[in-house]
Amino acid sequence: MRIIIYSDAACASEPVKAQEVSAMERENTEAATWQRRKNDLAGSAANDYFRALRMQRLSTNTIYGYRQGLRKLSKFAESVGTTLDALTTEQIECYQETRGELGLADCEPSSAFWHLGIGVRYYRWLQRRHLRDDNPFDDIVMPKVPKAVPHPMPEPSIMRALEAAPPRIRICIAMARGCGARADDIARCRIEDLEREAENPTAILRGKSKTRHVPLTPWLLDEIERYLNTLPIEHRTRGPLIRSRVSPYGSIGRNYISKQCGAFFRDQGVSQRLHGLRHSFCTTLRQGGADAFTISEAAPATKACAPPRYTRR
Repeated sequence: MRIIIYSDAACASEPVKAQEVSAMERENTEAATWQRRKNDLAGSAANDYFRALRMQRLSTNTIYGYRQGLRKLSKFAESVGTTLDALTTEQIECYQETRGELGLADCEPSSAFWHLGIGVRYYRWLQRRHLRDDNPFDDIVMPKVPKAVPHPMPEPSIMRALEAAPPRIRICIAMARGCGARADDIARCRIEDLEREAENPTAILRGKSKTRHVPLTPWLLDEIERYLNTLPIEHRTRGPLIRSRVSPYGSIGRNYISKQCGAFFRDQGVSQRLHGLRHSFCTTLRQGGADAFTISEAAPATKACAPPRYTRR
């Protein structure tokens, strides 16, 4: 009878080697996928365009969607004997009328609008880089897509979110729901802009295009006081409303506010964004009998036509 004794070191090294092989295979697969994607759009400036999008810190999913749209357009360009960067208006009209995988005729209006929008942005980028003198999409008739109906957050969900939110998230939710502030307005807001002691308390929201004076309701005033009481005494009278944790005297950006609030809503199982609370604010005004002009004055907006679109009866 033979007895075979395996060394512990040899047995332990086998899983390690397996992990190394699987890691190498994964790296090779990723490299091959990246090379295939790069070759799909070879002969165009698309790869430089995606590099510019990554420099703008766009999400991976967004860039992937742009790549898919330009890949479809590039396949159509190859079918008509040209390249992605040399399409004409007549060829793009043919792209709209072509059926099957190479065209947009079988797509829903919203999907066709999305694909054409990707081409518009790409050719505008080519114009800015002086790689193309004209934009063939300028004369294209875009499909009509109805505006999406806003989905305001129900009041019970707002109250539950406020109870579970930490102070920094809670004040963002309160500002968005109480006065229709956007993430950019909250990031720019300073404590001096909150005129709490005035006869008619107001908040000065300094947007990109204009500055608005928004009235503060008693409920929102209570939320602001509650938040300020959580701050150190020296930070309760002046400075940014939401301070950076890296530099106590610096403010934070709108992207940070949006991401933190979005992550909080996901943890709470709520399919909502901070901007949805702005819709809730405008919808409440509309249900109370306010007209479009009143809503546009109460809810700061970049465009004058935006607030009526935010409402839902």
